[in-house]
Amino acid sequence: MDHVCKKILDKMISYGHGTNYVCTWDEAFDDFAASLSLPCEDVRAAVRYLKEQGYIEYQMYHSARGTDKSRGFHLSHQGLHWKYYRRKEILDYIADKWADFFAAAISLVSLIISVISLLQG
Repeated sequence: MDHVCKKILDKMISYGHGTNYVCTWDEAFDDFAASLSLPCEDVRAAVRYLKEQGYIEYQMYHSARGTDKSRGFHLSHQGLHWKYYRRKEILDYIADKWADFFAAAISLVSLIISVISLLQG
């Protein structure tokens, strides 16, 4: 997750409405992007990415033609608590790779010991 996505999530959380706040695709979206000091297209791309990752959900409405259209977007539960889920993802990665980290530490210690013994002659 990059800094644009984090800015979007933090901004939406700062509004204090939890998952109820809906950012619509009209002028409100332009104001939202301006409040982040980012171009609208960068924010749109980040919103699409956040949707794919499950942090944001589209707010749908039923149009007069009988099709569902996106009115805007709002935070999902995962988006509202993104820091927790990000921390959990990192800890899961470390738990999965602990043996690799341990092997790297042993290799580094062995290298240091070898260099020291070579320097001592």
